[in-house]
Amino acid sequence: WWHELNTWNALESRNFYRRTLGWNFEKVSLPDGEPYWIARKDGRTVGGLYSLTAPRFKGIPSHWMTYMKVDDIEQAEADAREAGGEVTRPITQLPGIGKIALVSDASGVMIGLIEPDDGDLADREPSNLDGETGAESDVMAELSVLEAQISRSVEGHSA
Repeated sequence: WWHELNTWNALESRNFYRRTLGWNFEKVSLPDGEPYWIARKDGRTVGGLYSLTAPRFKGIPSHWMTYMKVDDIEQAEADAREAGGEVTRPITQLPGIGKIALVSDASGVMIGLIEPDDGDLADREPSNLDGETGAESDVMAELSVLEAQISRSVEGHSA
């Protein structure tokens, strides 16, 4: 499992979950240098958060995305293709978390996949729980690109 909030206002969202659920956030960098926040509760990893930005993601509402754990993400991608699905977002490494990818099934339903680094995500110790609350960056996580592409593709098929 991996739960990820895609939001238009990361600062507001972090403050909300900090106040309501007692989460802390660790700021890390994606491979392309963009920031990403790891959410933790009582030192245990509970999910991630990144910002949607315009104009690229216009029309995509803030939402939660769930990733299902797999033992071998490369094999899971191959299996998805063989079953009539499509790899809609190739494998990306989340620092300190693992490899993630998005695939769609034969009917176009998207699902997230995660191959965690070294075991259970919830058992990870935080490297920095500074409660980062600085000014909100104009951040776009790589996975949102796919969601925008899928949204446009679905809209095109519906027309």
